[in-house]
Amino acid sequence: MQLDAFEDCIFLMDERQLEANRRLFSSRRGVLQQHEWTILMMPTVGSIDLEIGGEPYHCRVGQVVVCLLSDGIVMRRMSDDFAARTIGLSFEFTNGLNVGDTLGSSLAVRRRPVQDINRQAYSSIITIFDMLRGIIDAVDNPYRFHAVQLMVETFYYTIGYYLRQGADTLKRTGGESLTDQFLRLVRRDFKQHRDLDYYADAICVSKKHLSATVSRTTGQSASHWVERSVVLWAKQQLEHSALTVGQIAAELHFNNQSHFGTYFKRATGQSPETFRQDKKRKN
Repeated sequence: MQLDAFEDCIFLMDERQLEANRRLFSSRRGVLQQHEWTILMMPTVGSIDLEIGGEPYHCRVGQVVVCLLSDGIVMRRMSDDFAARTIGLSFEFTNGLNVGDTLGSSLAVRRRPVQDINRQAYSSIITIFDMLRGIIDAVDNPYRFHAVQLMVETFYYTIGYYLRQGADTLKRTGGESLTDQFLRLVRRDFKQHRDLDYYADAICVSKKHLSATVSRTTGQSASHWVERSVVLWAKQQLEHSALTVGQIAAELHFNNQSHFGTYFKRATGQSPETFRQDKKRKN
C-alpha cells in the first residue's frame, strides 16, 4: 500500500493514493487488519460497499466510516467515481494526547461504524486533513511532531464531538454503559490508578462485576485496558520526549523506576531503556 505515514503514528490517504491502491482494495486481498489503529474514511465523491467485522455497510458522500483496523475492513465495491480522504491514527499516539475517550475505544462508535455527518463536520475533516498533510510535509520544521499532536487534538475535539453525538443515540445495554464509564475513567485516571478496586468503587460496582462486564462487552479484561493505557503512554514518552525513565515512572505514580521497569518489560518484553534505544536506531 502507498500511504503517507508519520512517525508510525498517523497515515493519510487522499484521492490520488486511493486510486493507486484501488486494485488491492477491490480484491479479496483488500482486508485491512492491523492492531491498535483507528481509521476514518470520508467519501468526497461516489460511494463504497464494504464489510467491517464481517457485517456489510454502504457509505456515500455525507457519511463517514470510523472503525478499528483490527476489526478487518473489506472494500467490496467502489463506484467508478469513488474518492475519499482517509486518516489513520495509532492508539499509541492518541493515548498520549489530552483527548479523553478515544473513538477507537468508544463502544457506541464501534456499533455504528458508518454515520451521517453535517456540512460543518465534512468541511472540518477536509481542512484538518489538508493541514495535517502540510505539517507532515514540512520536514525541516523541528516542531512538526508537536504540531501534529495539536492538530489531532483539534480533530478529536471537533469531529469526535459530532461522531459520538450521532453514535450515542443508539440504545445501549447496561453492560455497555458500564464499560463506557470504565473506559472513560481509565483514560482520565490511568496515570494515578492501576488497581481495579479504584475503578469499581468509582462506578459503584463490585470488582468482580466490573471485570466480568468489561470482558463480556470488549473481549478483553478490565486489567488489559488499564495496562494498555499505561504502556502506550509510556511508549510515546520514551520515543518522543526527553523525559528520563525515572521521570516517566514518577509521572505514572510507580513507587520507583525499578517497579516501572518490571511492569513495562512484563507487558512489552523489553525494558524501557531497550525500547527507547531500539526506536532511536530505527529513526
